[in-house]
Amino acid sequence: MQNAQGFAQQGAAWVAQNPGRTVLFTAAGVAAAVPGAVAAPFLAIAGFGAQGIVGGSVAAGVQAGMGSVAAGSLFATLQSAAMGGYGVAAVTGAVQAGAAALALGTGGAAVAQRHNQEEDGDAEGNGDAEGNGDAEGNEYAEGNGDADGNGEAEE
Repeated sequence: MQNAQGFAQQGAAWVAQNPGRTVLFTAAGVAAAVPGAVAAPFLAIAGFGAQGIVGGSVAAGVQAGMGSVAAGSLFATLQSAAMGGYGVAAVTGAVQAGAAALALGTGGAAVAQRHNQEEDGDAEGNGDAEGNGDAEGNEYAEGNGDADGNGEAEE
C-alpha cells in the first residue's frame, strides 16, 4: 500500500500529463458542489435578475417575443431561480446533472483513450497484451502453481 506522499506524486504527475481533463474534472466538481454559484452568473448574463427581467437583455427580448409567460414554463422557472423561488431547485439540479454528465464523459473518454493505447501497445506497464500482467504492470506466470502460489499440485 502506498503512502500519502506516493499518491500525491502520482496525482501531480497525472495532472501534469492531463491538463485539459484536470480543468474539466475541476469544473464538474465545482458545479456539483456549489451549483448556485455556477448558475447565478449565467442567469444574470441572460437577463434574469433578482428584481425581475432586466430591460434590454436577452431574457427581455425572449419575453417580448413570447408574450404571456406560462406558469411553470422554462422561462418562468429560470426567472423564479434568479429571484430565489421554486426554480432554484430545478436550476441547481440541472447544473448538478450537467456536472455529473461532464465528469462521466471526461472519465469515459479517459478510459477509452487508455484502452486504445493498451491495444496499440502504447500504455505503460510491463504486462503483455494477452493479459499476463496485472493492472500495475507486474508480470506473473500462468498455470505454474496452484491458487496459493506454492507450486504444489492439489489432489
